[in-house]
Amino acid sequence: MVRSLLTRGRLPKTFWPEVVNWSIHVLNRSPTFSVQNMTPKEAWSGRQPSVGHFKIFGCIAYAHIPNEKRKKLDDKAEKCVFVGVSETLKAYKLFNPLTKKIVTSRDVIFDEDNTWDWKEQQPNSIIDDNEDVKELQLPVNIVLTSPNAAQIAPETEISTPTNAGTTDATTTTQSKCLQRRPAWM
Repeated sequence: MVRSLLTRGRLPKTFWPEVVNWSIHVLNRSPTFSVQNMTPKEAWSGRQPSVGHFKIFGCIAYAHIPNEKRKKLDDKAEKCVFVGVSETLKAYKLFNPLTKKIVTSRDVIFDEDNTWDWKEQQPNSIIDDNEDVKELQLPVNIVLTSPNAAQIAPETEISTPTNAGTTDATTTTQSKCLQRRPAWM
């Protein structure tokens, strides 16, 4: 079952402990031959377990980011991978591949048809709805450092010709102006 879940979710083998926990969670809520007409969880607790929270292991999940932890133009959700349910809380456990951290959240939207592409992890590229990487046409003095922030080079010189129509040696000198970063940056 662990091999099947790793293959289906296209997860690296380093996730095997999470896969074992999820498979035990599923097996305890599934009918078996050893306990007739009930599940092992039902035989232990006396109540029929709920399976409404079951999702496809390794699917894409979008965890909600609370208003207190984001700014006005930040994303309202972070893209993660579903890796099980929390043992202590009534919530889902999600792995964020960009920050390499486990997130526990109750406010989650699942995309069970898609999985994370572990081979092409490009956090600095901009990806559109079709998952194609776009090349950006940026002005000369702007450098893209991350999808959310752009920086202007500290000091760049811009030269402009004074008289474009003449070819005289004295008039081909170009005036230079110095462009600086705004104070608010």
